[in-house]
Amino acid sequence: MTRDDMLDALFNAWDRDGDKTISIEEILPHYMKSCNHQDDTEPKVRRAFGNFMKKNGQEPTGSISPALFRKWLEPLSDDGIVSHYLRHCKGVVEGGYKMNLSGLVTEENATKSLRELVELPISAIRGLHEVEPGEMDAISIRTVKDLGTWRFFLMARAICTLAQKENADLDANLCPMNIKKALDVDVEGKSLKQLKELPVTCFNYMPDKGQELMKQIGVTTISELADMKSFAWANAMVELAEYEA
Repeated sequence: MTRDDMLDALFNAWDRDGDKTISIEEILPHYMKSCNHQDDTEPKVRRAFGNFMKKNGQEPTGSISPALFRKWLEPLSDDGIVSHYLRHCKGVVEGGYKMNLSGLVTEENATKSLRELVELPISAIRGLHEVEPGEMDAISIRTVKDLGTWRFFLMARAICTLAQKENADLDANLCPMNIKKALDVDVEGKSLKQLKELPVTCFNYMPDKGQELMKQIGVTTISELADMKSFAWANAMVELAEYEA
């Protein structure tokens, strides 16, 4: 690859929000890591970035374009660019990586990356490997990513998490807090602790076939959905895939 090719790849790797520009907040973590998080690294990088932006007629706290990014890294040698490219674009480290999910995914998927795994059908997860293709289409779950970001699971988990801190003795007339947009009208006045034990079909917009499909995987109530390990595993993979090189 040419130097420009590697710089383009680096830009895309560092542009985490995909808006075609890179802010100091997107640049800073790479410098912090390379300097082993020394106390004076952040102010030095921020100061250098601000000076660079002003020198090039930009706002000190603005974001840089691909052309300015090349100028930012211009002082680096070709070997320095190669080193950055291998680490941030190819994920190369000395000795390789030891992370794996062989106990969670089916054998043929044990050596795949997180980004690959989240795009696979949910049958890639052990325990769901017998789910027929298309069986969960009715509730918009096709891939591992769909499973981990399914809004009904996220709502169930949120309800059960916050229910632990709910005070049953507080006067209901003093409580304007509600999640009525997430619930059917006949249960929208219930407490979080009460909601936990209700069937998942009390969620607003739950597809008609939702309860039947949930039963097939052992889920009846909101608390059972919140505790469903396969959803939690999928959600964890989705979360960490964002940080994979």
